Amino acid sequence: MPRDRVPIEHGRNVEEVRRIKHARSIGGSEASSSGCYSLSQSAMVSWITAFSTEYHTKTGRYPIVYSTRDWWSTCTGDSATPGQHDPLWIANYGRSPTPLPAGWTTYTIWRNADSGTLPGDQDVFNGTTAGLKTFAHGTYTPPPPPPGSGWPVVSQGATGHSTTTIQYLLNARGSALAVDGDFGPATRSAVLAFQSGHGLTADGIVGPDTWQALVS
Repeated sequence: MPRDRVPIEHGRNVEEVRRIKHARSIGGSEASSSGCYSLSQSAMVSWITAFSTEYHTKTGRYPIVYSTRDWWSTCTGDSATPGQHDPLWIANYGRSPTPLPAGWTTYTIWRNADSGTLPGDQDVFNGTTAGLKTFAHGTYTPPPPPPGSGWPVVSQGATGHSTTTIQYLLNARGSALAVDGDFGPATRSAVLAFQSGHGLTADGIVGPDTWQALVS
């Protein structure tokens, strides 16, 4: 069964973030020369590495790096050094967190939209609720991203955190489901109603298109 993911309410679940981005905005414009803070690629890598090392010395853990793939490629020259130990918060406003910046084989948090069902930016933790608690208190090793779309396909009969997430998101959209992690007939009916109301194929299966609509 595909692994679980946990939606993150912005500003509540994760506090320690080192944002590597340009002027408070995310997008293709970050990859411009001005987005690299007038640093060369080697100087940028040195600065990030020095910050990460100092942070680890003082706190005992590495900072999370927030970046788009384009920014990382342009401003660090696809350096693989920080990815050896710094967790990744990938910003990719699409159906999948991949492709990832050089140096990372997986990600810890995926920002997939700047607004949606939850307040503020829309972020998804790569793991379970227990994994999120582990990450909040120390070192966490996220699972690798799946091939294809990046979203699990969930249908009637499924149980677990993926179903719980779906139920929470449906309730935020007006449903009144019991959040019990059991994808039963009531959850399927709510999925069908949501799909019909959003111009999606009404099959009762939560795949990439339905996930994207739920979190947008």
